[in-house]
Amino acid sequence: MEIIEKIRNHIAKGETENAIKLLVDYTNDTQSPKHDEAVLLSGQFKQWKRQANLGVEQSKSDLRRIEMSILNILQEKKAIKEEEEKTVAAIETASARKIASASASTSKTISSSESKKSSSKPLLLGVLALLLGATGFYFFNQGSGEAIPIGDPVVTETTGVTTTPKTNNEVPVAAIKTEGLTTKNTITQTTSTVSNPLPKVNGRNVNFIAFGNGYLRNMGNGRWMEEDANFKSSYEFREEGRDDFSVYLVDKGRNVKLRPDLHTKKIMYSDSKTKERVQYDIKEVFTSVKGAHVKKVVYNHGSGKEGSFAKVPNTKTWLESNPDLINAPKQFTEIDRDEWSVYLDDGGGYEIALDLYQKKIKIKEEGKEFGALYDVSKAY
Repeated sequence: MEIIEKIRNHIAKGETENAIKLLVDYTNDTQSPKHDEAVLLSGQFKQWKRQANLGVEQSKSDLRRIEMSILNILQEKKAIKEEEEKTVAAIETASARKIASASASTSKTISSSESKKSSSKPLLLGVLALLLGATGFYFFNQGSGEAIPIGDPVVTETTGVTTTPKTNNEVPVAAIKTEGLTTKNTITQTTSTVSNPLPKVNGRNVNFIAFGNGYLRNMGNGRWMEEDANFKSSYEFREEGRDDFSVYLVDKGRNVKLRPDLHTKKIMYSDSKTKERVQYDIKEVFTSVKGAHVKKVVYNHGSGKEGSFAKVPNTKTWLESNPDLINAPKQFTEIDRDEWSVYLDDGGGYEIALDLYQKKIKIKEEGKEFGALYDVSKAY
């Protein structure tokens, strides 16, 4: 509940931006179904703020609506948390009662068993006395004083006295052998397999990795690029395989291998002279790039045609390539970014939004709202 109170305090102090950032992180960390709603609120607030920074008069009611939506999400999360706590308490209480009941039942069974054993002792002693008396009477009547030939001892072997319940999880424990007797005992062990689902972002679907001093970016077609903190490409790798938690990358020119391990949150390095060791700490992982990291966006232009927006390295310039553009490529200037989008200006009264959350290329004229133009197919 501490994080919820922090978010409420930010709202009370008018620190809406801090409140939204905490909310997005919180819903992501708890894998809340409200995460998408929180991300949308983040985008709405950043668009509101950007317009305000550009000098466009913004309605305070829009800001209040965003803040009320944040509080509604928190209220729902709090209610769900309280209900979960009640359910856990009820389960623990029921379990304690069952354990107490089972303990009492076991005590009664042991007591009954001991009582039966005690009552059977006199009967056994009586039978033993009768057998001894009969044996003495028999030898007394033989009276010759000679040894009675008994013959070779009979050795009886009982094999296959097996207790084998039919289950799929049998574990043979021991075979107990005595002279003339072999008894095989089998103990059944019930195993429980817990199915742990993979994390939302895992080795099978990760495509963008942020580490201490840079990034690893999947460029498609098996190509990965290592970039520095300013997104400048430094090395190229080929993807050789994946498993649940790792991607296996190789730079054959340098004979270098990288293995981002999402389980240990480490990037492992090895080469021809170096055994695998930790190279970097992983900070964040994504199934696709977001607005903060994107360098190229490909869109469907219709009739199987593709267009793209690509950032010119180390500049704020973006170029649009489109088979139907007369003066291609068309040039844009990056004016802003948020978590999911990049905003471009063409210098002629139009603004473009590369929206990677809704997977749309959007356009708007000055003073109007954004409208969808194309569908995004890939982003790098």
